[in-house]
Amino acid sequence: MRIGAVDMGTNSSRLLIVDYGDKNFNTIKRELITTRIGEGVDKDGCLREGAVERALDAIREFKLIMDNYGVEKRQAVGTSALREVNNSEEFLARVRAELDEEIKIISGQEEAELTYLGVSLDYPRENLLIIDIGGGSTELITRINGEIKYVSLPLGAVRLTERYISDPNRPMMESDYHKIVSSINDKLVEEAFSIKTGQFTGIGVGGTITTLAAMDLELTEYDRDRIHNHNLSAKKIKSLFESLASLMIDERKKLKGLQAERADIITAGTVILMQVMSKFKLNEISVSEHDLLFGIARRLSAGP
Repeated sequence: MRIGAVDMGTNSSRLLIVDYGDKNFNTIKRELITTRIGEGVDKDGCLREGAVERALDAIREFKLIMDNYGVEKRQAVGTSALREVNNSEEFLARVRAELDEEIKIISGQEEAELTYLGVSLDYPRENLLIIDIGGGSTELITRINGEIKYVSLPLGAVRLTERYISDPNRPMMESDYHKIVSSINDKLVEEAFSIKTGQFTGIGVGGTITTLAAMDLELTEYDRDRIHNHNLSAKKIKSLFESLASLMIDERKKLKGLQAERADIITAGTVILMQVMSKFKLNEISVSEHDLLFGIARRLSAGP
């Protein structure tokens, strides 16, 4: 069975096509388009017209790819940005009318469950702490006594960049850094996350973390096979952050492993990761390419 999964995220829209058989998934096609649908959402709570058009173009392209690849079952989901805005229904209506496609806006709980489902393809244990840093939010996910528990923090790479970084084209100002750290720590303290620190294996998913892995590996081309299960130490992440924070954006864009479209938001995303790892006393994390998209594929493979 050929399955298509689409994630309309705050910063990027992603497509996964897999073949499922004999309880195994074979990846056929993956695509990513930087749509930045969450642009300005933190300020006024609405999708902007430019962001909507970029998202519609991405869905149109993904639909064509899935049709050409003979996808039999498909699902597209929307996460943080579409959950929070006031005009998401207008966007969904345009998707139906113009493209004859459906996007399901999933709750934070469902997003956590699907992400855990994807990650657990490789890590079927219960002592995991999954860190999923997106453009608009960061999810912390674990499973205790068979129950998925999560916290969704309104801390994403796009959101914190727009909110606190004075000029993302220049080196990060120390005052901006401290504002981000304070915001993250306030949310980590504020949220009642019923787990103890120091007892988890850290697993990282999402664009910020996979980008840091690509930078650590100094990849000139993105290589999912090398990034998947790559270990990132807290010390290495701190070193990468210090390098990123000291550079102009044009200099950042020249770094191996860093996509140009992510150069303005990578520093804020890295600060989120550093603070979460510190909070939960994680000396390293393992990077997973099996995330929400694979969770969607697993659920579709088990459905009627």
